[in-house]
Amino acid sequence: MANSTIGLDPNIAIQMVGNYATNYIPAIKMDETIATMRQPANQGDSRSIWFSINKLQAFFTQVQNLTNTNFNNPGWELGIRFYFAQYPGTNDPCWGKTLPTHCQQYAGMHTLIMVPTYNVNTANPDYVLTDNIDFDPNFNDGNGMPLNWSSIYSGKNAPVMLTMMNEGGLMPPPWPETDPLTGEETEGVNEFFMNYVDMVNQTVAP
Repeated sequence: MANSTIGLDPNIAIQMVGNYATNYIPAIKMDETIATMRQPANQGDSRSIWFSINKLQAFFTQVQNLTNTNFNNPGWELGIRFYFAQYPGTNDPCWGKTLPTHCQQYAGMHTLIMVPTYNVNTANPDYVLTDNIDFDPNFNDGNGMPLNWSSIYSGKNAPVMLTMMNEGGLMPPPWPETDPLTGEETEGVNEFFMNYVDMVNQTVAP
């Protein structure tokens, strides 16, 4: 029986995570424009983003259910595209309005935005990247296909919240001894893969 487990060579994983810490984090930290966007105590950047499996599954299920409801069970291959993004600056008026205030500690830091995709070329959904098209399953063009983005989104004004996902748990190093939101003690630093990578590569997280 074939082994269907998805995995990654541990040495490659260590190398790749270490490359980011060595090559990207110092450059980000020295960028003066980015530094002005952040709160004074947070001049590094996040090196990981955490999502609970339940939260991810709920989002995936939402995308599947909306697609089946609004497009009459089309049988498309659905996927998720991860966009690299950056939180607005600490003085941006979005905090407390369109973004929660408790995330303001991550102002100017990188994050991810998940956007659903559909693929009508179900014979080869994984490797024909241009066939994996971003869409919002809430919007049907009236002909059984997703509405294009220019029709959904006009300038900076969207008619409703879009079917996207963002808020995960960023981990800017070094991981604090107490959680900045709850005040509770955090787990030891050896619990995190990035700290093991830093130890192996003899690097110090900026």
